[in-house]
Amino acid sequence: MRETNVDVALRAWAALAMGHRSGDFSDYVAMLSDDYSFSIPVGPFRGNNIGKERAQVFFDAVAAAKPNLTYREPLRICASEKTVVLEFDDDGDLGGVPYQNRIAASFDIEDGLISAYREYFGDVDIDSINRMAAAAAVSAKSR
Repeated sequence: MRETNVDVALRAWAALAMGHRSGDFSDYVAMLSDDYSFSIPVGPFRGNNIGKERAQVFFDAVAAAKPNLTYREPLRICASEKTVVLEFDDDGDLGGVPYQNRIAASFDIEDGLISAYREYFGDVDIDSINRMAAAAAVSAKSR
């Protein structure tokens, strides 16, 4: 049976979840198209970022910030022809500071690869996010 776009998005989501626990995002990065774009709402990578290489720099910075997050099972899954949106809660700590959030993550999928990702935060402690972003910025500058 052929993998659906929802299946691909759920596999990508699981790879991101594993990366946020272990610091290893290689399974997710392997799922990206070369022209992958991503958009996040805060930090030094805020806005639109283009390319698989840029994504690797981002995930290296996230791993260096040592987040310890657990993704909860998706609360909602909405899909159109090429886009799948997952809404889920995550919690844990960012640099030793407690963290809890609700996220909507949008995955664009083409030919079984993730071509774009957009993330939207819900009820989040922005100070925690800013601390993680600052740690990621320091890490990115040292590379």
